[in-house]
Amino acid sequence: MPGCDSTDQKRSRETIVTVGQSGLGLPDRDYYLLGDAKMATVRNAYRGYITRMLTLANQPDPAGAADRIIAVETAIAGKHWDRARGRDRNATYNKMSVAELSSLAPSYDWRGYLSAAGDRGDRFSDRLYRAGTVATCGQSRC
Repeated sequence: MPGCDSTDQKRSRETIVTVGQSGLGLPDRDYYLLGDAKMATVRNAYRGYITRMLTLANQPDPAGAADRIIAVETAIAGKHWDRARGRDRNATYNKMSVAELSSLAPSYDWRGYLSAAGDRGDRFSDRLYRAGTVATCGQSRC
């Protein structure tokens, strides 16, 4: 889940933190979730690539690890918004406080993250912008 400071989409004089969906090795959710032959071919090639990289890194059970990586990424993809919704300026504009964001992703230390990113309590602590979904513990509150 990347986070960076950017210009508020509705108040251009404000700088806020933008948080979006990520965590996939393939371009978007459809590569994991669509059942057509083309996507199955892409997933198999990706599985082969991961297996090869893990083999080159001398990791144990590279094929099994590749299967587990694909399974985790597929679960993450299931929480992602599709491309059209991700481009919807109204759907992606979810401004909230750090406390509100923390309630959506309680296992992540947002205050610690912001502090490490250089927040001294005067830039990002009051308001945040959340684009896309925040999914934790297998649930999404969108």
